[in-house]
Amino acid sequence: MITLYQFEVSPFCDKVRRAMRYKNIPFSVQEVSLLGAGKYSSAKKLPVLDDTGTRIEDSTQIVHYLEQKYPEPPLLPADPAQLALCNVLEDWADESLYYYDIALHFSFAENAKRRAGHLLQHEKPWVKRLMGPFVPGLLRKMGESQGAGRRSREVILSDIDRHIGSIAAMLEGQDFLLPTGLSAADISIFVEIDAIKVAELGAEIISRYPVVVAWMDRVDALTGEPQ
Repeated sequence: MITLYQFEVSPFCDKVRRAMRYKNIPFSVQEVSLLGAGKYSSAKKLPVLDDTGTRIEDSTQIVHYLEQKYPEPPLLPADPAQLALCNVLEDWADESLYYYDIALHFSFAENAKRRAGHLLQHEKPWVKRLMGPFVPGLLRKMGESQGAGRRSREVILSDIDRHIGSIAAMLEGQDFLLPTGLSAADISIFVEIDAIKVAELGAEIISRYPVVVAWMDRVDALTGEPQ
């Protein structure tokens, strides 16, 4: 049996859950305390996948492991050029779009407390009391260290709009980001946009691009929780 050690609210954990649902892989989840990731991960980060004793860290590494062991339906294109594009888009999602999620939620004071509550929703009461006042500041500093969080509100929102517009342009005339169909690129970008959508200003920007909204519906229908 596969066990996913996760923070539920993490887009990287959502990425792995969606990949396994798409591949129809049975799995269980174990929620981990924000203070407990080091018990499962050498990098003290989640997700971590345990496949009957084999442990894999990092969402991208997990997706590639799943693709090798459970190849159908595929999430990585066979064509080398399409695979290269898939890899680039996945990395863009993980290393750029993610920090706009952080900036939007923790550099904008009106969003920080609510998003911190999402991060702490599974914690014990004493952990919530201990960490609640510090989580927004810690995440804000993480965004600032990467760079996105040091920008002004106007620039952050303009950047998000530019990125969503770029996704819309890539989707013109096709259902998914690659002509080969749903891929790891779609899931990786979807989970970051879905996290950005939690903030009211993020949702408003996304709503300007009907092609992106329709694409999100398609990805969610194939990878989301069964209804």
